[in-house]
Amino acid sequence: MAPPKAQRASDFFRHGRRDKTRPEQDGGGSHSPTPASDQGSDTEALQPPPGDISLSEAKMAAMLQKLRSSMKEDIQLAVDDIRREVHEVGTRLNALEEKTDDLCQANDARWNRSKRA
Repeated sequence: MAPPKAQRASDFFRHGRRDKTRPEQDGGGSHSPTPASDQGSDTEALQPPPGDISLSEAKMAAMLQKLRSSMKEDIQLAVDDIRREVHEVGTRLNALEEKTDDLCQANDARWNRSKRA
């Protein structure tokens, strides 16, 4: 009796088939050698002159300072909005507490009157 189809399929994928006539591939890109003269020019082109580095650092520091100031302003605006909203909620809560106290006192007075009668 032959093995089930699922087992035959898993055996195929487990062992695989190789074409012995083709060379194995390593998965990499091309292996063409690069001339030494080109390598030097590429690395030199990637590195800016020393004067540009300090200018770039100064620009970067200024940009970071600007970002810091902007973030500080944004956070301050958000904190001010939250503080205002909390104050508004506190005001509404205070009004509710006063109304609740008034209702409790009115209920107590009514209860006391009904007990005396």
